[in-house]
Amino acid sequence: MRWQVIVIAVFLAPAGLAAGADADLVKEAETASKSEKVDAGTGKTLQERIRAVSRRNFLKAGRFELTPGVGFSTNDPFFRAWTVGARGAYHFSEEFALDFGGAGAVFQEQQDIFRALNVEPDQIADELKASLSTTSLLGYVDAGVTFSPFYGKVALASELIGHFDVFVSAGLAAVLDTSPQLVHPGVEIGLGSRVYLSRFLAARVDVRNYLYPADSGGQLAFGNLLLLNFGLAVYFPLDFDYSAETLGAKD
Repeated sequence: MRWQVIVIAVFLAPAGLAAGADADLVKEAETASKSEKVDAGTGKTLQERIRAVSRRNFLKAGRFELTPGVGFSTNDPFFRAWTVGARGAYHFSEEFALDFGGAGAVFQEQQDIFRALNVEPDQIADELKASLSTTSLLGYVDAGVTFSPFYGKVALASELIGHFDVFVSAGLAAVLDTSPQLVHPGVEIGLGSRVYLSRFLAARVDVRNYLYPADSGGQLAFGNLLLLNFGLAVYFPLDFDYSAETLGAKD
């Protein structure tokens, strides 16, 4: 009987040691997990102390945006119209805003019409040259909504962090030109971005397309005005604060 007890003890000893080691490892893992989850100084978990997505660097909700700017047309092969105007927006939230604005055409520069028509200069009749300049842009106005679904940041030179958002716009518009109809009601759709420079300044760029019905030689046609605009936006009030009511959550 004695030798049987000895054999059993020899076989069970490693298992007991392994079980004890496993229990110690589990205990250490639980202790380390608890120390990582809760910081003794702040009383917050690691997830609470370091958030996967940090808060916005710039808040727009409840603020009015005023943007003076310049622009030019991009889709006319014969003339480029340069505009000066302003745009205003009231931001109901960080994503949605009521947007309105307009601009006047300050001058038009002639494009390379010969290259556009693929003919030599002396092959263009005077009547064609005159017909190309019968209609000139006077300006435009529009009102609609903007939706800003994307907000992000980019690192420049590994040190400078730039914050920006991307928005789309849509609304009603009117284009004014020197045609007999003068005013052309239509619609506007656009895409743009803001780069935030301070707590109340942002550089803004957008592309807006204006579609409108027009009379072309007694026939109904659809005009198209595509503009690239640049502006410097000022926000009122000039500052903002991070509050639980604004962010919808406690810091």
